[in-house]
Amino acid sequence: MEPVPGEIEKDAEKHKHTGETTNLAPFIAWLREQYGELTTNFTLDADLWSKAIFLAMDVSGFGVFAGLKGNKPELSDEAKRVLRTVRAKQAPCAVTDWEPRGKGMIRRELWRTTQLDGWNGWTHLRQVIVVKQTTRDRDGKDKVELRYFVTNATTGMLSPRQLLRLVRLHWCIENDCNWAFDMQFGEDDGRWCTQNKAALVLGVLRMIAYNMLQWLRKAHVQVRAASGASCPRPWRSVFELVRRYLIGQGRGLLRSLAPRPPRPRPLLLPDLPACVT
Repeated sequence: MEPVPGEIEKDAEKHKHTGETTNLAPFIAWLREQYGELTTNFTLDADLWSKAIFLAMDVSGFGVFAGLKGNKPELSDEAKRVLRTVRAKQAPCAVTDWEPRGKGMIRRELWRTTQLDGWNGWTHLRQVIVVKQTTRDRDGKDKVELRYFVTNATTGMLSPRQLLRLVRLHWCIENDCNWAFDMQFGEDDGRWCTQNKAALVLGVLRMIAYNMLQWLRKAHVQVRAASGASCPRPWRSVFELVRRYLIGQGRGLLRSLAPRPPRPRPLLLPDLPACVT
């Protein structure tokens, strides 16, 4: 774990341009220094990269798979236009089976194209991808979401099924660890201490707590669904369970640590002369 540098930029205008994105390049350099050639491929959230970063990573020989949203409007609009036509004319390149999700079912379909290879100076962009996610509730109503991605990988590097698997792995991280820290742990709700190694230490402690709680909710204190299947316990339920346990154990520990009343000292009598009869 390596935290984003914690220096606080007091200039409000400069502060707008600091954060994860501006520290991505030195972070990748740190990874390469630590792990060498094992550092080869990255998946990036839509807000974490720019055209310059994408190009620089491609030039450095890294594989990049990145989300695409409206914060890159020209590329996003063009990708949607091209992929809309592809979806209308072609069957999906890869499809998952319907799988249980919560109280319903979910299925994903993937289309890809190389039509934007080199478009508008994006010489490092080789494929654009759309994943259609259909969620069906128990009443049979469908909710459809379209998610767009770009990559510098050629079509021969990853098959459509592998790309779909990569999308799911990316969202496993986003929906699990990242979502838990942001939404459940509320790690950004307060100010971070930036002195010395405080950010690193706090991040490690949070990760330890996260792993322990996941181990509990997914393996040891699961709940039973209506179907009889075991499911992970909701986060808030696990938090409350651990809180009650720690309070109970803490009270017991406090009792054992409470100072004991002093034991009565034995009465010491002076030596008495022998009795004379």
